[in-house]
Amino acid sequence: ETPAKEEEPPEPPSASTPPVGAVQTGLPDSFTVKLLRSSADGPLGWQIDALDQRVLFVCGVTVTSPTTTPVQAYNLSAPGDKQIQAGDYVRAVNGQSASSALMKAAMTNAEKLEVVIQRPILFKRKLPKKDNKIGVELKYGTKGNSLVVECLYDDAREEALLDIQPGDRIVSVDGTRGTTTDLLQRIETVPDPEVEISRAA
Repeated sequence: ETPAKEEEPPEPPSASTPPVGAVQTGLPDSFTVKLLRSSADGPLGWQIDALDQRVLFVCGVTVTSPTTTPVQAYNLSAPGDKQIQAGDYVRAVNGQSASSALMKAAMTNAEKLEVVIQRPILFKRKLPKKDNKIGVELKYGTKGNSLVVECLYDDAREEALLDIQPGDRIVSVDGTRGTTTDLLQRIETVPDPEVEISRAA
């Protein structure tokens, strides 16, 4: 009689891939980019916001033709995993990393820029509503595409949002991305919306 073949135990998940629903630990990928613009006050080719005092957030990248912006020119020459993308964070500009305001100021009147780009940590969470409120205070810009968590109310801290932090960004609601107005409307109309959170480590 042929003995039963012993099944091999499944391989454990890769340490670089967190379980579904878990928040990635450790630092996400980051890389340094050199940008050169033709004039000190010329456009760089991205839209950024400084709502988080620690880092700058890349709302979008501009594609122009026939001329190219510094960000577009860099992306055309860089491999895919090193290109600047919407949703990235800026951690430093020309050695300045103390605050988003100082990094933004360092971009002013500078033709040569050395910028540290960091990929976001992304995860999803349900926002349970109580009295039709989601338990977090949000701030946002009128031309942005994300909502920044400014603070959590005490009852939210005690319930389901323990791993959401001030500075986290809501970048989609129930799978829908869009302007800040779009995101706010979805949060208002959807019961217990599921949001995608972007975090700068």
